[in-house]
Amino acid sequence: MRTIQSFILRLLVDADQPEALHGVLRCVSDDTEQAFADETSLIDLLRHQVNRSARSSITATPTGESHEP
Repeated sequence: MRTIQSFILRLLVDADQPEALHGVLRCVSDDTEQAFADETSLIDLLRHQVNRSARSSITATPTGESHEP
């Protein structure tokens, strides 16, 4: 099953180092916000959010009750 997950990505660009990637990632569904300092940490944050969301959708039924694993 596919789901759509929305994020707001705020990039903080330093004019002296425009190639440096850092900023803040906000997950729209739960309004959490996490800072990242480089490309690797941004990808890690995205994977963490996607995996966390996938785990919660697998364990919940359409009525909101939990499945027995």
